[in-house]
This record gives sequence, C-alpha cells and structure tokens, in this order.
Amino acid sequence: MVCISTSRTDPLGNLIKLELKNARKIRPKYTKVSSCQPLAFQQAHIPAAHRKQLSSSRHISSSWRSPRNDAPRCNWSKCEERNITMLYQTSLHVVGLLFMVAMVTGSPGDRSYVYQKCLHSCVQKNCSEYKINSFLESQPACTRLMGWSCQDECKYTCMWVAADAFEKDGLHVPQFHGKWPFIRLCGIQEPASMFFSLLNGLAHLSILWYRRFVPPSTPMYYVWHSVALLAFNAWTWSVIFHTKDTDFTEKMDYFCAFSMVIYNTFTVACRILGTHNWRPLAFIALFCGAFFIQHITYLSIYGFGYGYNMKALLALELWDFPPLFWTFDAHSLWHAGSWPLCILWYSFASGCWPLCIIWNR
Repeated sequence: MVCISTSRTDPLGNLIKLELKNARKIRPKYTKVSSCQPLAFQQAHIPAAHRKQLSSSRHISSSWRSPRNDAPRCNWSKCEERNITMLYQTSLHVVGLLFMVAMVTGSPGDRSYVYQKCLHSCVQKNCSEYKINSFLESQPACTRLMGWSCQDECKYTCMWVAADAFEKDGLHVPQFHGKWPFIRLCGIQEPASMFFSLLNGLAHLSILWYRRFVPPSTPMYYVWHSVALLAFNAWTWSVIFHTKDTDFTEKMDYFCAFSMVIYNTFTVACRILGTHNWRPLAFIALFCGAFFIQHITYLSIYGFGYGYNMKALLALELWDFPPLFWTFDAHSLWHAGSWPLCILWYSFASGCWPLCIIWNR
C-alpha cells in the first residue's frame, strides 16, 4: 500500500494542486461533462432538447456542441487535469512496484519497518568513515576474529530489536535473511549447528578404526576411504558455515554436502555391481561427475537458490520451527542425530568385509 502525501515537502503534490486550481478557473460553463469521457457517457448527459438535434446528424463529434450551436469545443483543461493526475498516479505505481520487487528478495524479518529503520540508523551512527575507528576499538576480540564487520554487527543488533518488537505486538518472530535468530556464542553465529557439525566430522575419523580390522585387499577398502575424506571435508565446511555465514562459506557448505550425496550414490553402485566391474562403474562415475558439475555451475552462474539446492539434495526439512532457547532449531537437531549413525556405519563396514569378498567372487 502506497501512501500519497501532498505536504510542503511534496513538490509534485503542490504542482497537482496548482494545476487543479487553474483548471477550475478556466473551465467552460456550458458543459458539465468532460470530452475525455466515452461518447456514450457524453450523450447521456446531453439535455433532451438538444439530443434529437444531434442525433439527426450522421456523425456525432467526440466533443458535443454547446446549446448555442458554437463550433465544437474540447474541454482541454479537464483533459490536462486528468492527464497530470494519471501521470502522477502511474509514477507512484511504478515506484511502488519496484520497491515491492526489491523487498521480495528478503525475509519477513529483515523486510520489517523496525528492522530497516534500526539498520539505517545504526549504520549511519557507527559505520561511517568518521565513526568506524571507534567501533573497531570497542569491538570484542572474538567477534573481530570471526570476521564480524560493522554492518554485520548492526544487522545482528537490529535483528533482536525487531524480534522484541514482534513479540511485544503478539506476533511470531519471523526469519531474518533466510535464517532464524540465533544467540551468538564467542562470535559463533549458530553455536548448536556448529558443534554438532564438528561431531559429525570427527565421527568420520572412525575410518581409522576401519583400517585396523580390514585388509587393503578388500574390494570396498578405498571406496570407504573416499567416503570418509569427502564427508570430513563437507562437515568441515559445515562447521565454518555455521560459525560465520558468508556467500562463500554458504556455497562451499552446500556444494561439499552435494558432493557427499553424489559420491554416496556412486558407492551404492560399487556395492551392488562390485568394484571389479569397472566399465559400468566408469560410466556411472562419469554421469555423477557431470551432474555435479552442472549443478554447481547452475548455482554459481544463474544464482544461488536455497530451494533449488535443497530439492537437488532431497533434504526437505518440512518440520521447521523457531529455535528453542534461540539456539536449537530443526537443522541443528538433525545434525545432532546424524553423528552417531556414522560410528554405526563404519562398524558395519568393518564387519561386512568378508561378505564383500564373497560377493565380488
């Protein structure tokens, strides 16, 4: 909804008032109907005594004749009035449309008036060229080490200002920039997700336990090692991403997680077909590699979309809710439940290697 103000600070509104005033002064007195109206509308307002006289002619001018049978006149003042008004309204609609398009790209929280006003005021007061030095001197060492800039600090502070405003109004706290509000811990943006991601990465070190019990001649020996390396790399980037969310860490987290999913698909083919059938496995590996390159290329060139990436990963988190104690959300609890499965998985792989040898034979 766009509010139109014609106060003293609105020169365009004053111009419209002036034009309307001038139009009223020079408006002809012989007609009450604008010639800009449709022909049927004009004829309906012609007096009955003159309507017959006009209907006898073969054509009716778009600006009907006056009762004095003067030459056809057009109510130009009324047309000019309508044109200026329509031009002003159209310009406001275009500006409003552009404003709404720009706001669609965010989340309900960061699009709110309280957040935007707070952010604008905070950046002006603390992040200007003359105030940035005082901000850097007062910034805690942990947040500076994590790479929190002045703008990032303003976003974090205004996020909680807006969240308090939503709660005072009896509304649910929405997401900000695509994420729920989280309480930082020593500069860590999402401490729960970061901690559980770290546990998942360490759980894949169980490959060392696998190496103690499984001989290198086992068919799936090097396949499981590749799984462990890719998984450890993916969870490392997950730790970095949940520590500080940037465009680069976000892409690396999603791309590495997708590489783990793709390689697990290849692992299933190795387990079913056997590692000795290298020709079909080479074709499957080529297909998986091409699909992975196409996916990350699409996200890098045509725009990084969280929804598109999640559809490709087949990881739909449908049960989402605001963080408990502003720390534990659905995503962090998912990480909390996945790391014990890694230990069980390597325990299974360590015990089934005789079956792998029999299967390949």
